[in-house]
Amino acid sequence: MATLNVRQSLRFPSFAVRQWEEDATLDERIEAAEIIAELAARAGLSERAQAAMIVNAYKESKLDRDIVQPGVAVPGIGLFQLTSSDYTPHEGGYARGQRVRKGTRQQRMDPVHNTMYMLYEVLDTSFGYRFLRADRAGASVGELAYIFAQDVERCACCGDAHPGGVRKENRYSAGCVPKDRDAVARKNAAADLFPSLETGDTGYIVPAPAPSTKGRPRDVAGEGGWTYRQWPDGTIKIIGAPSGHSPGGLFAPGSPTNVAITNEIGDYPASSGTAGMIIPVLIGVGIVGTLLLKRGLVS
Repeated sequence: MATLNVRQSLRFPSFAVRQWEEDATLDERIEAAEIIAELAARAGLSERAQAAMIVNAYKESKLDRDIVQPGVAVPGIGLFQLTSSDYTPHEGGYARGQRVRKGTRQQRMDPVHNTMYMLYEVLDTSFGYRFLRADRAGASVGELAYIFAQDVERCACCGDAHPGGVRKENRYSAGCVPKDRDAVARKNAAADLFPSLETGDTGYIVPAPAPSTKGRPRDVAGEGGWTYRQWPDGTIKIIGAPSGHSPGGLFAPGSPTNVAITNEIGDYPASSGTAGMIIPVLIGVGIVGTLLLKRGLVS
């Protein structure tokens, strides 16, 4: 994948340039952005995705590789502000269940180490699901910066993450108004930092609507031993699974898994008196169950 030409495309605010020229850190910050772009390109990400990562690093650290978050017990360190806990929390689900060490304080100040850790989050965990799909779909720099903030950076006031396309609440955003305030700020910053790149709205939907369990649900039996509960807004929960697998998971309307299940069982009827009843669905032979297993979304 082509590497973004950072020196041609990245535009810092003029006040920041003056300050960084005075303290002789401007070149270091540009070099940090170039490292992010090169490593992301090697990982197969588009120039738009490379720029989105740089936008997030800029908002996290102003591309200062040595910065340590002040005034907190567990500070963020380096370009993407990796916290000083040894491991990333497993909540949200990893594709391989691996633990990756964040490294020592000095390692986290290394822009290569810091960036490679974030690329691990993108490529080898379920948190990269939406970002990679959006990149392939041609989402803009701003849209990709928004998704990266929510799902990969998982910053406070960035809104809920969507590992594997399934909404997971970010408790650090609970008191923010709006909940995704900082993710929106990163989306908007993309136009200022990368004015020569496409940063508008391509129509890529981010994020999927939040699931809702309001109203009277209906229970629907699919093929292959799978059973689903569907609410009036289209939210779906897996309540039954074939032998050797486990039910669970709440899938919001518009998420990939929800779309696949809805295609099998149909939309929630406009007027349904079927709550608590099992409705057999004879469309396909375990098509959704097979899809879920292939995607690793259920065990």
